[in-house]
Amino acid sequence: MARYTSVSFPGHAPVSLKFSDTDRLYAKVMERTSAELRDLIGIESYEELHRRADSRGVSVHAFLRAELENALAGGRPYVYRGWPAGSLKSEQDARAVVRAAKARSFLDPFAGRANYAGAAASEGLRSFYCEISPVFRVIAAARLAALSMTRDARRRAAAELRAFEPAAKSLVQLQGAIVHAGRWPVPDLLRAVVAEALPRTPGELTMAKLNEALSAEIRDAAAFVEQEPLIANRPQLVCEDARDLALFDPLDVELVVTNPPSLNFRSYAQPLAAAFLGVQKTRAERSLATHAANEVLAIPQIVRNVAAVNRRDRRMGRVVANYFVDLADAFRAVSHHMSHRATIAVEIEDSTVAGVHVDTRQHTIEIVESLGFSLKTNGGRFLLFKRR
Repeated sequence: MARYTSVSFPGHAPVSLKFSDTDRLYAKVMERTSAELRDLIGIESYEELHRRADSRGVSVHAFLRAELENALAGGRPYVYRGWPAGSLKSEQDARAVVRAAKARSFLDPFAGRANYAGAAASEGLRSFYCEISPVFRVIAAARLAALSMTRDARRRAAAELRAFEPAAKSLVQLQGAIVHAGRWPVPDLLRAVVAEALPRTPGELTMAKLNEALSAEIRDAAAFVEQEPLIANRPQLVCEDARDLALFDPLDVELVVTNPPSLNFRSYAQPLAAAFLGVQKTRAERSLATHAANEVLAIPQIVRNVAAVNRRDRRMGRVVANYFVDLADAFRAVSHHMSHRATIAVEIEDSTVAGVHVDTRQHTIEIVESLGFSLKTNGGRFLLFKRR
């Protein structure tokens, strides 16, 4: 049976890829987000992808597959960079949204490493976040703690981090070094460095790649600590699961900027990092696409899309339905905390499931509009909504 996934490019429909049951490339692609895959092949836009495919005289799909196969098979080494020190295009765009909104308070219900929450705090906003992954919560806490320190303290922390790079030749050495690390938050930052460097699946773990990743992460983390803007008021973790926001008193948030989990089923579990950090998988972390729901949203376009997937694969049809039920529950809980003049900015990509295009971006518009918001902008990276 054929298997399908897709790679999304901002402002364009996702490019679908087809794999046989025995194709090993499928698992490697599935473990990465579209943003990571674009970074991996060095192509950020569909226009560039199309131009380069044309220059080779092949289809976009064939060119993309060949590039991924070359990169993921070891033809081009790849180390995920978890500490981009202000270089994330999405973070730069988020800052532009924050400045334009002229808001005083901020919430990211799907915070990941808390890039957006940190960016909002550095712009002076009272900032809140949620994150369902225990690994990302540890990483986010370390990053935000470092950015809350004075400039002098950050320079000292960066120098201490760089001093640990020789120990990165071995994970065992680095673990021992962490135990004897100096002042807070250096030990927490080093634990976050290891969590970022560990591959997402055990099958990808080789010591040579890990040592390369550890060294790169230490250098990047030191640059991040030195260069990122200071945050005077550290963002606050409200709860792990965004759906639980409904249980808390209203925060009177004026701006939400967020990037929900992908429906392309990339791995968020990170078992190696979780084991290293000693964190447990909680009920909340059983992600947006995994629990059994007994209802489907009463939005006709979503129902039709789910039905199309269901005709190809009933199990995946249920998963897609559950995803949108959970996404709606999360945004409903978020809306409980938003002021009368609030803005929502959502970064989300379309998906391909069982060979069927799922219009995730349009369905997100339908969900948020059903909660009393009007779409103001549907172009570029973010969907922008204002409360009616």
